[in-house]
Amino acid sequence: MTLGARQDLYGIQEDSTPKCGKLIPFKTESNYSSSIGYQVVLNNNRKIFENKEWIELVERVKSLGSLNSDWDGNGSDKPNQISMETTLSVLTTIFTITSSYTLQWIRPIINVDGDGDFVCEWWNSNKKLTLYTIDLETSYTKTEDYYGTSKKSMGSFFTLSNLEQYELINWIFWG
Repeated sequence: MTLGARQDLYGIQEDSTPKCGKLIPFKTESNYSSSIGYQVVLNNNRKIFENKEWIELVERVKSLGSLNSDWDGNGSDKPNQISMETTLSVLTTIFTITSSYTLQWIRPIINVDGDGDFVCEWWNSNKKLTLYTIDLETSYTKTEDYYGTSKKSMGSFFTLSNLEQYELINWIFWG
């Protein structure tokens, strides 16, 4: 635990600098099997994900990142590579949280907008979490609808403490 950090009820280390994950592709081979996945480094801990859904998610983001300018036929910008890397970092953090706390993974809808920035959305019943990534910044919008009334909050994903990141992810994944 870092100096000045504390652990909360959930055992999540909280400090003033939220950390996002780094993604490293890997492949292992032996006489008996081969494995493809991603090694994740989060808060100086390494974890290996060989989950098929996770690999497909990463490949989807990379595929979107490889689109050319005017990919939509309406003069759209080429996807921003910094936004793509930031999106992968945030998704790595979210996937790490869900797997660490055995939350049921919900596959996000991932798209690129006309400016080349990435948008990720999760829907669960009457709840929606949207992440907008522009360059190195990821903002979120949390929306909950009750009988025609919407409750909405917004903020920056990177200004959230580790505990607040967990609570945001738990909110959408728990249902």
